[in-house]
Amino acid sequence: MQGITGSTLTAEVEKKLDDLFQEEETIEEGKGEQDVEEALGLGDGVQAGESHEGLESQNTAEQSPLASLKSIVLSLDWEITDEAMAEFLKKTEAIRSECEGDQVLKIFVQMLFALGKYIKRQKGDSNPEAVRLLNTTFQSFEKVFEDKELSETQKKDILDQKVKEFMELKRAIGSKRTVTPAHTKALQVDRTLIRETVQEAVKQAMEDLKEMIREQFESLKDELKTWSDKHGKEH
Repeated sequence: MQGITGSTLTAEVEKKLDDLFQEEETIEEGKGEQDVEEALGLGDGVQAGESHEGLESQNTAEQSPLASLKSIVLSLDWEITDEAMAEFLKKTEAIRSECEGDQVLKIFVQMLFALGKYIKRQKGDSNPEAVRLLNTTFQSFEKVFEDKELSETQKKDILDQKVKEFMELKRAIGSKRTVTPAHTKALQVDRTLIRETVQEAVKQAMEDLKEMIREQFESLKDELKTWSDKHGKEH
């Protein structure tokens, strides 16, 4: 800690906490799509969980926890069925346990689940971009999940790009005005579903981040006290 004062370190941590609390209040007030997007763009303080070890043999892809989910995603390019989407949602839910402790991966899972629910409900009537976005979001998720060489900044950048596309799709669905009366109610339900899913994901992520930063803050306080006591005795 040479060259860094205790007050500087404490101020940096407190600023992260202040920013986090401000973002959390914005989400709870439901101020709009822009606020949701900003809240989903996790700050530099996000700490990823443990890296996921992959096998380095030729069978790595087949033995990956994502292998079965990937095969379902690829099949959606050919046909969207109730069975396929139900299995997709089941596999996506199951993979959550593999992402505990990694906020970036957890947000990816939330987006995949939201897209899957939308496509399952609408099937052939869903926005054409939805299946494409589900496919590319899974590809990004797979890269972040399996590539141990990615830095935290790189992971965040990949997530931010997919969040922007997710929000663009949400706005495209919401701005579709030329709908028949029979479809109006269904469209409103879909918009509500996506909004609620995103807000739920953000709220949970913010809670996890708040707890994580609080723990870091307490740890830094202890380190600063130890450092201060040590140098106080030296003088």
